[in-house]
Amino acid sequence: MTVVILDVASSIPGELNIYAPPEIIKYSQGGFFGPNRHVWFNFTIRDNDTLNDITQIKVVAYHRQYSSLSASDSREYHYTFTWTWTNGWQEQTYTEHLGYSSSPTDPTAYTGNWSLEITCDEKCIPGLWAIYLEAVDQKQGKSTLTVNVEGYGPYEVTIKSVLATIVGTLISVKTYIEVKNNNQKYAPDVTLVTKITDSSGTLLTEKNTTINVPAEYSKLIEVKLSFTGSQQQYILTAFVVDPHNISSPEDTATFTPSIPTAPAPAVPFPPSPPSPPTVPTPSWFWYLVAALSIIIVLVLAIYALMRMSKGKSIKLSDTW
Repeated sequence: MTVVILDVASSIPGELNIYAPPEIIKYSQGGFFGPNRHVWFNFTIRDNDTLNDITQIKVVAYHRQYSSLSASDSREYHYTFTWTWTNGWQEQTYTEHLGYSSSPTDPTAYTGNWSLEITCDEKCIPGLWAIYLEAVDQKQGKSTLTVNVEGYGPYEVTIKSVLATIVGTLISVKTYIEVKNNNQKYAPDVTLVTKITDSSGTLLTEKNTTINVPAEYSKLIEVKLSFTGSQQQYILTAFVVDPHNISSPEDTATFTPSIPTAPAPAVPFPPSPPSPPTVPTPSWFWYLVAALSIIIVLVLAIYALMRMSKGKSIKLSDTW
């Protein structure tokens, strides 16, 4: 076996450089995605060629159930942010979702800290989200990180029916509300909030009901409320609040109480005429019947003897 040893130092002139892309060495995340909520994302990057070697940092927040990393930005499901030494932090499609942010100021350092606050849109859909981080250097070296942000919902609330009756000024309401849990993973206990207001928006009554709807299922909930009022119409509002205090979109229904109809009074039937009194049979009647029966038997016996004395046979039919 022959072993060949190459003299690298003599055959390849110049320096031997070992290249490494930027390295994400630490991160932290806080908050949850939902309407008007705030999410904080902090991370630390190290670059052996100094931080000046980093040309761009990109952060993409997207809904894992309704969107994807490569999808277009939307107010409901998808936000994209970039950072460069020249422009700092910027939002790509919109402008209102970039909150407080910070970044390193010394490009000659080897390690730097970045901070990004994502201000969720009022249309932001809660649930299962992800934050994607990408750091690219001048040699197109790249490091990436994906962080899952676990959330609940989204929930859909639909008022199916409202039945309201009024007696005096007391109004009793019974409503059936359908709650749908669209989350593929989580099914926590949530609060179903139902409240009734008048036409001016004054709150008349409110009820919180703890419910549990399995993941990707819906459930019909019965709720009863009562209040006093004198208007013709009222507004019922229903929504769900999850353990992160994120509320679902509201559903409303306008209703008018009705006066319960009393059942028609029962018409009494006229009383039946009394039965004629029963006249008891006198005891002498039964004595008379018994005596007549004895006489008939004696007559038949005498008749039979007379026939026998004349030598004639007696037929049974002759005695009757």
